[in-house]
Amino acid sequence: TTGAVSLTNVTTSHNSAANAAGLLAAGFSGMTVSGYTADGNLATAAGGGFIIVGMGDVSIANATVTGNASPAYAGGYVVGGNLQVSGGEFSDNVATSAFGGLGLIGNTGISVDGTAFRRNFGGTGPGGGLYAALSAGTLTLSNIEASENSAAVGGGIFAASGGSLTATRIRALQNGSGAGPGSDEMIKRTLDPAWEELTELLDYRRLIEQQIARTAAMRRSAADIEI
Repeated sequence: TTGAVSLTNVTTSHNSAANAAGLLAAGFSGMTVSGYTADGNLATAAGGGFIIVGMGDVSIANATVTGNASPAYAGGYVVGGNLQVSGGEFSDNVATSAFGGLGLIGNTGISVDGTAFRRNFGGTGPGGGLYAALSAGTLTLSNIEASENSAAVGGGIFAASGGSLTATRIRALQNGSGAGPGSDEMIKRTLDPAWEELTELLDYRRLIEQQIARTAAMRRSAADIEI
């Protein structure tokens, strides 16, 4: 859509897709999200819980994003102008490459206030609990709990600003880089409910890849295989 979007008290639960298994919103002039729940969604590429991408401002209040998994952006990923996140919780989300709980990319401002990030895993990338990057303006973090998150860099919170950065009343407990505290059990707990479905998707992908390889081999000429 190209207009402003409002989303209130919506739940997406146990969905699967290549990208944005729970929710995808793109191309809007502004977006307001209140009371959104994303639980147990699985993406095989990126965006387990939700992806919001647009040129306008985005406000997210009192979201509950838990138990989602994907290679990248397991919980949520937002790109926009001025980004505001208030209240809510991001917990037990598992990414293998980046952004376990929430990833924010802002152009003019980012504010996160009163939000909890617990037991998220960012894998080999940055931002186990929260990743926040701002081109210009002010990045404000306040009244945040980040506990038992892990990632290669910035296990609890990774924040970078091209303008100014203000952080107040941040409660950070038992966050780590690399494996991190309790991460093996967290990954098992998050992936177990969707393991059968994930295995089926991977088996289907292998079957298709084998068929492509056989077809390509049949089409080779003698010139193709000369050394």
